[in-house]
Amino acid sequence: MVKFLLYAIGLGAAFGIGFIPRFGLPRPLFSRILIVITLAAVTCLAILPPTIGTFNDAIRLHMAASLQQNVNVLIPQGWRASPDGASIQAKHPRNSETLTIRFASPELRQRLEEFQNSTALVTLANTGSHTEFTISEVHGGEPLFALPLIPQLEERARIMYFHVPMSWVAVVAYIVTLVCSILYVRTDTMKWDMIAVSSASVGTLFCALAYITGAIWAKFDWGSFFNWDKKELSVLLLLLIYGAYFALRGSIDSPERRARQSSVYAIVACVAAVFLVFILPRITDSLHPGSANSDSAGPLLSAQSDSIAFTKALVFSLSLSGFTMLYFWMLNLNIRVAAIRGRLAHRQADDV
Repeated sequence: MVKFLLYAIGLGAAFGIGFIPRFGLPRPLFSRILIVITLAAVTCLAILPPTIGTFNDAIRLHMAASLQQNVNVLIPQGWRASPDGASIQAKHPRNSETLTIRFASPELRQRLEEFQNSTALVTLANTGSHTEFTISEVHGGEPLFALPLIPQLEERARIMYFHVPMSWVAVVAYIVTLVCSILYVRTDTMKWDMIAVSSASVGTLFCALAYITGAIWAKFDWGSFFNWDKKELSVLLLLLIYGAYFALRGSIDSPERRARQSSVYAIVACVAAVFLVFILPRITDSLHPGSANSDSAGPLLSAQSDSIAFTKALVFSLSLSGFTMLYFWMLNLNIRVAAIRGRLAHRQADDV
């Protein structure tokens, strides 16, 4: 599918840039510029463009008694005014049904007339009928870039461009910690322990950000910042597990003993993380997509071709790529700082 191809291209580029050059060396200037530009573009594309639905979306939302949201739609050129001038009539683009669209004020009628020969972006408000709407606002002409509406998420879907990539980066960071911890146990090379703890610190930061953005999303989607949902509990436990990892490292003075014990702990912690993040929420009932009581993996991961529009998949792919490259940049900085601290500690020990 196209969206999974976009995800693969974005992640492939991010990993390619992230691993070149090797860890411990300064990042090339072009990669740092690319990361800044990518994340700035994602932020702008996720926040600034309007979310535009269709007449079908408006009908579906307005026919649901519990859903009273306004919907942005495009009024095509060629609309006809009613005899009294208080409303317009437009053809439904799919079933050719005539839709009556009234104006909340005469000023809005004058505003819409400016776009008589072009497509206009307006906000439709609920009137209780699936064939009658009220224009509550006229925004202007058709924008150059817009985000298609995701029913049941509406404007709240914008946070997924930050919440999901942050969760992904946390998982990648903990996997890197696992691999490097295994390599340290096998080789007793301090370099692997340094990379492991550097990755764990970056991963814990992104895990905390994922938890915060998820709590904000839950507030507006489920009504509360914390709902005792299995996914929320899993991430909270994950933060506690890796918080204990850093507490363990801080309680041991011997570098070799600290590296070995924390490596063993990190291996067990990552196994627990896989269970908490990928298994537990899927075998139990949850408010989160992909749970045992949900038949959907969410619009981002659903195998259905119409689950998410191309523009949203493109922005999400850029977000995945940008945050993954940011992870490698931060990891590399952490490694370089740790190496400098190690050299300083050895120098102070030699002076003594």
